[in-house]
Amino acid sequence: MATVLGVELDPVRLPWERRLQIIGILYHFWATFVTSALILLLFGWMLLNGYALVVAKCGVWLWWGWDSSCMGAYASRYFLNLRIHKRFTGYSPLSIHPTSQLSADKNYLIGFHPLGVISISACNFMSNGTGLMGRFPNTNFLLCTQVGQFRSPLRRE
Repeated sequence: MATVLGVELDPVRLPWERRLQIIGILYHFWATFVTSALILLLFGWMLLNGYALVVAKCGVWLWWGWDSSCMGAYASRYFLNLRIHKRFTGYSPLSIHPTSQLSADKNYLIGFHPLGVISISACNFMSNGTGLMGRFPNTNFLLCTQVGQFRSPLRRE
């Protein structure tokens, strides 16, 4: 049995559903931390290898849509309904218990307090992993949290 930081790991006995949930966690970790670093490295490499025009076009695109992460832009129903989000929310169960129907012609705010600088668990609310869209089908939900984590390209989409 493997030991990591004093914790004994036994992946053979881990249920298949739990393995899929761990993949969901790794996906969101990758999208939050690794993608941002890789994009910066890619831009640096492109600058050093003569692709300055491509970097300039990407810079203009970032500048043009800088506030889009604050306004809920680029939301895609397809992306919000990906199965990976259900796996992510299944790792640390969170459920929504509606006590009444919400009117679709009003605005609603989901209060979320992150534990730490990067609130990766906000993905529970910004996707359909908890089934929020199914419980309130005609309501458009927007998440109010730190915008800094959604500034990098691909992460804000």
